[in-house]
Amino acid sequence: MDGKYFYLDLRDANWVTHYPASADLYIRWNLNKKKFEYYNSVQTDWSAFSPESSQSIWYMFNIENPNEEAFQPTPPRNFICTNASHVGQHPHFTWSAPSDPSGVTFSYNIYRSLGAGYSKINGAPITNTSYTDTEIEIVKNGSNPAVYYAAAMGSQSPESEPSNKASIQTNIAEKRILPGGSVSEKSEDNKQRHSLQLSNYPNPFNPVTTITYFLPDEGPVRLSVYNIRGQWIAQLVNKFEPAGGHSAYFDGSDLSGGVYFVRLQFENRSKMKKIILLK
Repeated sequence: MDGKYFYLDLRDANWVTHYPASADLYIRWNLNKKKFEYYNSVQTDWSAFSPESSQSIWYMFNIENPNEEAFQPTPPRNFICTNASHVGQHPHFTWSAPSDPSGVTFSYNIYRSLGAGYSKINGAPITNTSYTDTEIEIVKNGSNPAVYYAAAMGSQSPESEPSNKASIQTNIAEKRILPGGSVSEKSEDNKQRHSLQLSNYPNPFNPVTTITYFLPDEGPVRLSVYNIRGQWIAQLVNKFEPAGGHSAYFDGSDLSGGVYFVRLQFENRSKMKKIILLK
């Protein structure tokens, strides 16, 4: 963070009393010394700044040491996919904690891009240094890479800058969630982004499966499960949702094995998906 600082046009009487040479103040955080440093001169060339002669801003004003939980961490380190060459597996990632600030308990968010910008894919912040993306499978010679990074935060801090990025071969989300599990050609990608889509993984399943659906626009959504006789089994979603990708979990622990159907209703359209519960 060397060279990053903020500027105060300070007119505080206490400062002028103790440091009358200048009312303008430049401040930076010294990662090595774990303290703020100031430069009270009209000269803004940091190369002329002598850290050895600087003081802690907190010391100058007799304030206790700052709470490092509130400082933005440096990025997580050594972010890698440990099974990138294992076709058919879900990608598993590990990383190392930020190097600074020290003595802080970090949590993490994981971001993924499938070609249209990065989105956070975990729910609650992750408290360890590993994560498995269960929504994606690694494939050989995939049509597009999935690219990931991690960001860290302290209990009171903003997120860090991104870690280094890691990628795996897969098919983009729009291709993987077509009804029936089919994969479209790249020329169909734009069309898919504007269509109602429904899929689930795994299928067959026992006893839980993740149902994934894509909405081309915002609107009221109903996601229901029926048995092979057409009898209603469960209501998974019944609310107004924004456009984009969504998911819901279906637990068949209390049901007998067999064929079931998931029905997605959106405005005046609907999609049906056959799912198989193994027992």
